[in-house]
Amino acid sequence: MIPADTADRLVKLLPRLASEHDGEVVATARAIGRTLAAAGMDWHALAAAVTGKGPAAPFDFDAWMRNAAASRHRPEPKPRPAPDAPEAPATKSGYPLWGTSRTEPWCVVAQHCLQLDWTIPKASGGKFLTKVERDRLKRLAGQWGLVTNADAGWLEGIVTRCHAVRDRWRCAKQTTAA
Repeated sequence: MIPADTADRLVKLLPRLASEHDGEVVATARAIGRTLAAAGMDWHALAAAVTGKGPAAPFDFDAWMRNAAASRHRPEPKPRPAPDAPEAPATKSGYPLWGTSRTEPWCVVAQHCLQLDWTIPKASGGKFLTKVERDRLKRLAGQWGLVTNADAGWLEGIVTRCHAVRDRWRCAKQTTAA
């Protein structure tokens, strides 16, 4: 018979054996062993108490762990999206900001757009990006990894807008200087 205080501790520990983290399962099994030892019991006594029978056969913890690991549900890996899907990694590694000979990474393209939005005076069309667009550009500017096709397409559209505003600003400056 397991004492009530030990049974209370075991009731809290046993559900943790269902964890998907192997380290947590092993730590829980060790904690159960320590709890039983503190009560002067062992795994055999726990098995006997659970089955309601007399002395149980020796418990093979290693076999139990192998079975638990084999039966644990592992989620199926997500299928890769089609290469041209919006959520797929971008097929292009960047954008040619300064001509066709050199492609800049997407994070540099995002920084370029932020800089143009900040440097062009508002009277000449600057500050044309919304807060949501600036926040998205800041996120992409700090991200060196791959962007998605949707992000790449969106960035190309923003670059086009930025360059159009920049060109209007340059024309306005030349007109006033002449």
